[in-house]
Amino acid sequence: MTSLAKMKAELVELEAQKKRLKIDIVRKDKRFKLCLWLAGGGVALLPLYGSGIIMILAGGIMAMIVSEQRTRLKDRLEEVDTQITKLELSMG
Repeated sequence: MTSLAKMKAELVELEAQKKRLKIDIVRKDKRFKLCLWLAGGGVALLPLYGSGIIMILAGGIMAMIVSEQRTRLKDRLEEVDTQITKLELSMG
């Protein structure tokens, strides 16, 4: 079993990692919304000789990529939360 000091240091590290993950998730949420706005702007430009198709495609593809990244970050956040809970329980 590891010492209490090591466990506390690991807990602090996990808490910092959790905070960074939450910030990254908020950033990805904003980027996702921006991608959706880009696709929506493309829809508005469709009557202009179909020039909005490029914006729709770019916005849609980027939205899918950002959504996948956001999902991975949320999964990692759940893992960190689980690790924090286990560590707190083992500390007593």
